[in-house]
Amino acid sequence: PQTIRQGLYLSTTSVGITASTIPVRRAGNAIRGTMSRMSGRVQRVQGSLFLPEPVAAAVQAIRAEFDPYSAGVIRPHITVLYENELSQSGSWTDDLSNWVSTRSSFRVELSKPRLWSDQPADGIYLGVADVEKGISSLRNHFVTKGAFHQSDLDYVPHVTLCHARRVDPTLAIRAWNYLEALGSFGGCTIDRMSLIRTSYGIWREVAHFEFRRLEGD
Repeated sequence: PQTIRQGLYLSTTSVGITASTIPVRRAGNAIRGTMSRMSGRVQRVQGSLFLPEPVAAAVQAIRAEFDPYSAGVIRPHITVLYENELSQSGSWTDDLSNWVSTRSSFRVELSKPRLWSDQPADGIYLGVADVEKGISSLRNHFVTKGAFHQSDLDYVPHVTLCHARRVDPTLAIRAWNYLEALGSFGGCTIDRMSLIRTSYGIWREVAHFEFRRLEGD
């Protein structure tokens, strides 16, 4: 398990970001997740794809500058399975391990910064183009086919830059004024999936599963 603490990330000055302000929201904003209670504490479990370097550093620099709380509790990631989609049987850990081990790593393309609505306070994110269908393949197998509970919400793969619940609306507007001028963040290869769980407010990796590496990786 790895504890992600604030202060471990690159300063935004390393990617030329000046002091302004940014917003943030997670598509999970609307997700009403199933929560399990362990030792009297509410814990959440999700399946995530952490971004690889060097794009992770560039994204994290933005988050650390404009939404330091979120940057301090979880690294830049794409959530692929939400807690309300996870089976409560416990067998899904073995199912994931077996399935991922038979699949190859895959590429995704990250968009330029986008808004969830016409209000920056509702959050800023990077869209994720599932160009090699790695994400949809995973979700089609585990969500649609019943190893997980089918979500009642439309799934939109994304990377959160600024979380709606973390940034003041005034700061969100200033953030968007900066971010909307940025271009796309390009492509990257995903080679592992992580199961993460909240513990004392920090998202910790409790297990990870390696995709097969493609030749030349």
